[in-house]
Amino acid sequence: MRIPYFIIAAIILAVYAVGMCVDVMAVDAAQYAEISLEMLRTKSFLQVHALGRDYLDKPPLLFWLSSLSFWLFGAGTFSYKLPSVLFTLLGIYSTYRFALLYHTRRVALLAALMLATTQALFLITNDVRTDTLLMGAVIFAIWRLAAWTESGRLTDLLAGCIGVGLALLSKGPVGLIAVGAAILPHILMRGQWRLLLRPALLAGIGLIAVMLTPMCIGLYEQYGMKGLRFYFWTQSFGRITGESEWNNHPDTFFLLHSTAWAFMPWTLFLLGGWITSLIAMVRDRAALPEYISVSGFTLVLIALMCSHYQLPHYSFVVYPLGAVMAARFYEQLDRRTVWFKSLVIIQLIILVAIVIVAGLLQYCFKGADTISLLSLVAVFLAAIIGVFTVRRRDLIIRVSAATILAFNLLMSAIYFPAIMRYQPGGDFGRYARQHTDGVHSEYVTYHYLAGYEEVFYSRRTPPQDIWDRTIFKNKLQEKKHLVVATTEYGWYDLQQAGMQVKMIEERQAYRVSSLTGTFLNPATRDGVCEKVYLLEVVSESQ
Repeated sequence: MRIPYFIIAAIILAVYAVGMCVDVMAVDAAQYAEISLEMLRTKSFLQVHALGRDYLDKPPLLFWLSSLSFWLFGAGTFSYKLPSVLFTLLGIYSTYRFALLYHTRRVALLAALMLATTQALFLITNDVRTDTLLMGAVIFAIWRLAAWTESGRLTDLLAGCIGVGLALLSKGPVGLIAVGAAILPHILMRGQWRLLLRPALLAGIGLIAVMLTPMCIGLYEQYGMKGLRFYFWTQSFGRITGESEWNNHPDTFFLLHSTAWAFMPWTLFLLGGWITSLIAMVRDRAALPEYISVSGFTLVLIALMCSHYQLPHYSFVVYPLGAVMAARFYEQLDRRTVWFKSLVIIQLIILVAIVIVAGLLQYCFKGADTISLLSLVAVFLAAIIGVFTVRRRDLIIRVSAATILAFNLLMSAIYFPAIMRYQPGGDFGRYARQHTDGVHSEYVTYHYLAGYEEVFYSRRTPPQDIWDRTIFKNKLQEKKHLVVATTEYGWYDLQQAGMQVKMIEERQAYRVSSLTGTFLNPATRDGVCEKVYLLEVVSESQ
């Protein structure tokens, strides 16, 4: 029995959808959600602001699309993530269509499956940042421009240029570099350089310029030439030259060992496909049906590795090309060799490690909780049963896909929500939205800095940060009723002042985007978490 492709796609979509319901994570995703909501409220679509202050960091496409989604569906977690997830689906489909230009339908389907089930895609459809849009736009542009090199059709060229424009609006010049690093070597190595002299290219360049015009107008009005220089140079190339202030001193191979876990469970196939493609390109150029995958993946990764500031998700933009190389490598393997059997054994060890990680997360955050333990067992059993009810060919692919899907279903449904309990700002903001009106009652912070997630989920302007007891008393006399987020010191200080304080909730707070072993270990977690409190304080005159 064969599982129809639409059922596999539905399972993947379901896992994505569960992740879309998890609260936005501080700092980046929460900040972008707040900016998008602020943009909708102020109708300032060309000039970007965060908490009322000028914001010059990321291009506006994510904010435009999320604002539109808020307008259509209402502000919320799911609606913030929706446009980016749609771009992810566009990226998966574009990977399939690109691979289909040069490879068999089987390789194209396998590449789409591998990309859709990488750990990277489960992360960026949950913790949504600008890289989610960038990946989808870049591979869409590569697909359509590759089709143009084959067909010469103007529609393919213009569609590819639209993709380039979207990539530039997603994260700046890196989008153009990623597309150029994939397409230009392919054109030159095939001796098609005359394509670059066609007048139709001018129409494509003009289309990109038109798409960038609104953003450029907003940058110039808000910052003058400084804004344009920042976008076209400093934010991207400045990280290589050292002009940018962003520098986290990464080691040379940071993005490579990040890819080792982010491309799971297909890392072995990616490594094999990348190495064999490089060797084939050097030895015999005719051995490769296309050079786009290997040149785009390699050159962009090298460029990103030269940056003085790197994060794991920076390399996700080239993962569609990596998936094509991985799928082609797997399809060319001789199943009868010792090499293939050894690879299968290593792959099974990796899958066992993924199951062990799920068990460790159960221990760390849910312990002996019956429901989550049963869910852990049931999900993996269902995955195993599903695998062994289909034909045995490609069993290692099916086992790998089932394992990573089961793991991420558990992550999104159980473990991420448990981890997000240590980011209490979202819950504090929701409580404030339900129990304050901004007129007779207000949400404030006392000896506590509100995060972007609190502003987003409270649907209000930033709460007033109060650090002085006298100012707090004055605010209480003015409003009569305050919902207060505070620290252990702040709670003690309010009690010492003799105020009528009601405890709503006590929580532990931690920056969950930077997990460490100390935090993950229940025995040592308290030592790295800060106690925070949500209180209600009413005036004595009430």
